Amino acid sequence: MSSSKHRFLTIIQVTSNTTQSIFPSILCTLLLSVIQLECTGIQEAKTVDSVFMDYDLERIPYHFNTPVATHPLHYDLEEISGLSYYQNGQLLAVQDESGTLFVISASDGKILQKVKFGKSGDYECLELLGDQLFVMKSNGDLYSWSFPGDGEVSPLKTNTPFTIDNDIEGMGAWDDKLLIVTKASGDIKGNKVKGKGGYFFDPLTGTLQTPEAFSIEKKDIDRFIENKKYFNSLNDFDPSAVSIHPISKDIYILSADRCIVIMDPKFEIVEVIKLDPKVYKQPEGICFSPQGTLYISSEGGGARGRLMEITYQIK
Repeated sequence: MSSSKHRFLTIIQVTSNTTQSIFPSILCTLLLSVIQLECTGIQEAKTVDSVFMDYDLERIPYHFNTPVATHPLHYDLEEISGLSYYQNGQLLAVQDESGTLFVISASDGKILQKVKFGKSGDYECLELLGDQLFVMKSNGDLYSWSFPGDGEVSPLKTNTPFTIDNDIEGMGAWDDKLLIVTKASGDIKGNKVKGKGGYFFDPLTGTLQTPEAFSIEKKDIDRFIENKKYFNSLNDFDPSAVSIHPISKDIYILSADRCIVIMDPKFEIVEVIKLDPKVYKQPEGICFSPQGTLYISSEGGGARGRLMEITYQIK
């Protein structure tokens, strides 16, 4: 064999051996990179999910950010601002630009009935006590009538100590009284409050009970969540609705800043829930069925409003 031919075969052999040794190394590197990317993505997704599940599920048995049903509402309810349970799978709602009460189906969100009760105005919350329906404006003006009424009613107007400085958006039923929570200042004439104020209103006497039943500041919430693993900071707290759980009697205070602060019947914070902005664009209404099913309404923000249904997952 000539020397040149021998050199040629030697080069081929070396190249073949080098390729055989390098290729597995390259393949392993690529596989490790893919695995690392997938694991990073899974970890990031897990962290995001954990922010919305960073609460005691046994104490608060709801999967808030995975509703069992989400119903688009009629365009008349694009600005839905208040929600209350009525009967037999029916809910009551108001929107903050029209003096109209809406009876809607809890199963699909469709409008079943409309009742005209006033001129256009900033109607923010409503609650049913017995056969009396109460609707409140953000300035504290309270309207009431025997429900359901016909297509149009003339409600009784009651002036309360609240003003536009309080910016009322939350009202719930507490036995035979109304629990009203301020979105802005908790102060009323003759009563100073640190932070937001929760007051009892007696419909029979038409009086607001003072001092406040409770007060809550953002720093109280910050102190509660500071040791949470994932959800440990909150931008703001602006109560937009309130409802009392029919079984536990806990107070659920919904904030338009996409969180729910839960207090026990002694008005101590027991949990704070972060709501997913992909699910809740601007949450403004909250109520429960007698069995504990949770309903949250969200304004549409230029689109249709939505009604979310969350199952009470008791063991």
